[in-house]
Amino acid sequence: MRALLTLIAALLVTTAHAAAPTPLAPDPFTDVPSKHPNGTAIEYLRVNNVVRGYGDGTFKPEARINRAEFLQIITNPFLLSDVRTQECVRENIVNQSKETVFYSDVAKDAWFASPVCIATVQKIVNGYPDGTFRPGNYVTFVEAAKIVAGISGFLTTPSQDEPWYAPYIRKLSDGHAIPTTISTLDEVITRGEMAEMLWRMKEGITTKQSRTAEALMR
Repeated sequence: MRALLTLIAALLVTTAHAAAPTPLAPDPFTDVPSKHPNGTAIEYLRVNNVVRGYGDGTFKPEARINRAEFLQIITNPFLLSDVRTQECVRENIVNQSKETVFYSDVAKDAWFASPVCIATVQKIVNGYPDGTFRPGNYVTFVEAAKIVAGISGFLTTPSQDEPWYAPYIRKLSDGHAIPTTISTLDEVITRGEMAEMLWRMKEGITTKQSRTAEALMR
């Protein structure tokens, strides 16, 4: 009986270790010191297998992030649950002979086709009136606000007397998820700011200072 209990305990320990995620980037990023303004958020995404950084061990927190890169991150199952990442294109593009996914500039064989498909089906993103997605465009704060609010399940239709982005800015403001480094609505965000917004919304961080919707939209 004692031997059986010992075996069961060993199996439970082994299973627990097997279930623990192994970060895509096994070591902290070399250019994100512990005192970096977005350091906690970036490390949170790293250990939870959301970001892997670059081949040289850096994260480049001050670099800008484009629409395709952002969607690849936010469609990670850790952030967006119940997502079949490998099946979206096959299941949602009725005409399988078609060369593109929802937008004229998103080819089915592009590395970002699946994230774009998922975010579109989940109504987290929209394309432009000309039918393009423009994956290489850098992400502005108002675009990021809609996306980050969307992955938390927030979908809404703005009233006719306010800008389309207003409800999303208020959602992030209520969640204390707007970094104080954001000063204008149309500014391009950095990779560090992206991590900060995702971490705050995912974990419900309310202890850090945040920019308010009123300050940004006045």
